[in-house]
Amino acid sequence: MEEERKKILNENLRALLFKFSYPMVIALVFGALYNMVDTIFVGKGVGPVAIAALTIVLPIQIIMWAIGFMVGSGAGSIISRSLGAGQKDIAVKTAANAIIINIAISLAVMIPIYIFLDRLLVFFGASPDVLPHARDYASIVLAGFVLYSFDAASRIIIRAEGKPRAAMYPTILGQY
Repeated sequence: MEEERKKILNENLRALLFKFSYPMVIALVFGALYNMVDTIFVGKGVGPVAIAALTIVLPIQIIMWAIGFMVGSGAGSIISRSLGAGQKDIAVKTAANAIIINIAISLAVMIPIYIFLDRLLVFFGASPDVLPHARDYASIVLAGFVLYSFDAASRIIIRAEGKPRAAMYPTILGQY
């Protein structure tokens, strides 16, 4: 940990920016490719109604990402500054608090979505023929709500610890 801290504090800023940016760009490209290929297979295999269902459920997935990114970004900032100041205990406590906060917020959002799922899907634009497919897909997505949000937050926290490549691998491997 100390060796990594010295590198981060003493390396060229441009080199650090590239070192921390390229793994995230690669992960985002793999995620986008996965979604494109997934949509192609769903469209060819099931049809346009299934693609409509995927599109209707997308806002729920974005909410999951947003919770993870919100918690992870806040925690990541504190963790980076704490590690830079040599205060490992604060960084560890922040990571633990981020996990608890992420779970609490995810559950607080997930439960009302489950309760009002049909109304929410209609609000997002589900027609009567798309609603059953969107409901089925949303039920699957909601089952992983807490873990999906945790994944997003934890990757940011891992990057904040100075390990951007370690944060990239789960994103790439998770697509397969």
